[in-house]
Amino acid sequence: MTAHCSSRFAETVEKIQQMQPNATVIRGMAVSGYNPSSSENEVREFVQSTMK
Repeated sequence: MTAHCSSRFAETVEKIQQMQPNATVIRGMAVSGYNPSSSENEVREFVQSTMK
């Protein structure tokens, strides 16, 4: 999960995969840094879905 103001994950996922080729990288979630509190329900749902 990341908070951003426009770049989302940028190239972060690709860099992790390059640096740790054996790592399992799961789908991430980006939350706007301009108003993160408005994403509370979305974050809750994301966390619950990754724990299944």
